[in-house]
Amino acid sequence: MPRRPADPTAPHVLSAASLARLPATGRAYRVADVDFPGFGVLVSPKGRVRYVLTYRVRGDRSIRRVTLGTYPKTLPDDARRLARGARAAADAGTDPAAARRARVRTARADRAAVKAARDAAKTAADAKAAQTVARIAGDYLAARGATLRDSTASLYRGLIRRYLSGDFGARPIMDVTAVDVRALLRTVADGQLPPGAVQTRKASPRTGGTGAARTLRRFLRAVWRYAADDDRPLVPDASAIPRASKLGLGEVLRERFLTPEECGRVLRALETAATVGLPPAPSRSRQTDPDAPTSKHRPKSADTPTPAHPVAVAALRFSLLSGWRKREVLTLRWDMVRRDLGLVILPETKTGESARALSPDAWAVLDTLPRVVGSPYVFPSSRDARRPWGDVGRLWDAVRHAAGVGGARFHDLRHTAASLAINAGATLPEVQAMLGHASARATERYAKLFPKTGEAAAAKVAAALADAAKTPAPVVRPLRQGRA
Repeated sequence: MPRRPADPTAPHVLSAASLARLPATGRAYRVADVDFPGFGVLVSPKGRVRYVLTYRVRGDRSIRRVTLGTYPKTLPDDARRLARGARAAADAGTDPAAARRARVRTARADRAAVKAARDAAKTAADAKAAQTVARIAGDYLAARGATLRDSTASLYRGLIRRYLSGDFGARPIMDVTAVDVRALLRTVADGQLPPGAVQTRKASPRTGGTGAARTLRRFLRAVWRYAADDDRPLVPDASAIPRASKLGLGEVLRERFLTPEECGRVLRALETAATVGLPPAPSRSRQTDPDAPTSKHRPKSADTPTPAHPVAVAALRFSLLSGWRKREVLTLRWDMVRRDLGLVILPETKTGESARALSPDAWAVLDTLPRVVGSPYVFPSSRDARRPWGDVGRLWDAVRHAAGVGGARFHDLRHTAASLAINAGATLPEVQAMLGHASARATERYAKLFPKTGEAAAAKVAAALADAAKTPAPVVRPLRQGRA
């Protein structure tokens, strides 16, 4: 074996020791292997060493070069074996550099595909993490808020602030399961705040209840439907919102119908409240213990009944005569009253615009009310005429207590008006128009009140049986015997 030259950059038999001595000169240079023509190394300006082979492919006179590896990752003997294999392929007419370029392209494409898949997965994960329950609920209000009533939109904002400001609202909507929704609604139904929810200063420590859980479930169902219909790349599972019946949150329809006798007692108690006055209901009484330290400051006239305000009495009487909802009565404006058409046009009700007809007695209540200057309302507030009357709950509690119908709610006056109309001979379409129902389905709940519907059907069956009994029996003649 020849001696190692003094100049490491001169051609010599490449070995690990000689390659380790190659200096970095700041310029690229080549060192040839004297035992293998065309084989050598390229040294970069910074001293990086690469094995290269210069060759010609059979049938092609152009000189080509292929890289076989780097030092010290690949030892000289291994690189020399690779060079012999490449030279043999070139002598056979195959370009080793082309095969290597194909492998490089394949490896580069594989790396690009892996990177693209990783980026797509990250983008999907980021999009999934961004689509939280609270965010999509806010998007729902922003997109559909114009179609909601102001009170409904305010209610939904309160639900987001109170129940979706915690851990549940921060979860991606795609990760929410029916188990999570059940746990949330159970917590709200128990009167507690969900984990992580913000407790406002004005809110009481106990919040929620069955009604709040029922409303929250309806709101979440609307949010889930909005997310599914909004052309989002990720669609949540609609089965994550269980049915109210499976959660024990089914809405129980309370139907209390005052009998005509009870209605008479209510009207007499209302007349007493308007003329003489009624004591407050026990639940509204402000009486204190006579032995309490503050009892001496209680005025002697506190227990003396005083006549109710005429506007409150008129609003309560009008509610019983019309069967309207409380809000529809208290927010009635004079511009809605069209005596020329014999109708009252309510532009905004629970079911949209509604035209209502009134009875002569209901018109008489409106005719007796004076128009307050500067007030657009039929039942204006006694404190600020620019606002409607606030509530008639205190007067109604006193009236129903005096009439002995303590279990009746104010909304039961609406049911009572429907029952009285039906028993007086009104049809379902007529009752639907009176109550302002958008569909006949909402009015069908009163169909059972028709007193003669079942009787008429039973009478028709009895008449048919009677007619069948009157039909003469057919004459049966015996067959004549044939001749013997």
